[in-house]
Amino acid sequence: VAYAPSFGSMSLSLLHEDDIAKLRDFDSISCREMDAASALSSLLNRNVPVVFDPVFLTKKDEWLQFVDKTYKRNPYVFVYDLNARDNVLKIAREKFPDHEIVMYSNDPLGTVKMRGRGISFVQGASVEDFLTLIYHSDAVVTDSFHGTAFSLIMEKDFYVYISLEKAAGRITSLLECVGLRGRIVTIGNYFSPMPIDYSVVRERIERYIDKSESFLIEALDEK
Repeated sequence: VAYAPSFGSMSLSLLHEDDIAKLRDFDSISCREMDAASALSSLLNRNVPVVFDPVFLTKKDEWLQFVDKTYKRNPYVFVYDLNARDNVLKIAREKFPDHEIVMYSNDPLGTVKMRGRGISFVQGASVEDFLTLIYHSDAVVTDSFHGTAFSLIMEKDFYVYISLEKAAGRITSLLECVGLRGRIVTIGNYFSPMPIDYSVVRERIERYIDKSESFLIEALDEK
């Protein structure tokens, strides 16, 4: 069983016949990206459904057990930067000029680069730290799939910058599923979208969670 794999930036045209044969040997296959699921369905001549990332199969209440509820600081925006090279930081600063910026990045020189810029820079974070920073933020600006996913789970105001167009499928598919593709922003395009109605988003997420769990149950019951 293959649950929620992602092809990232790889084109399915790069698959060789032996790769395709191995894929056909799977009893059950799903995918995170809409485009990849459609392409695999045609390639393998079988239905390959779109399912949610495993983080959504853990309920919000369970994730909240890892959050430090006593965490206190001035109002801040959480910036989670993987590959954006400061673009998410630019968006956060221009959209939220009165907020403190708390930034998490895997940039090995981040501590040096951010020195003197008035930014609380975090280079390493535990699961508890990461979830706590998202939970207590006023908003999240990110180019990360899981930054987007946990913003949804924590029901935050959030904005997504696409830093790697070729690898954006799993982010755009997730936002398409929940009806929030409009949360994708670009430099200089800081429109003021309507506040997110999480009562609607929650229902859409639950539908996809049900679909995802049904895929797993059916796939495992067949064994």
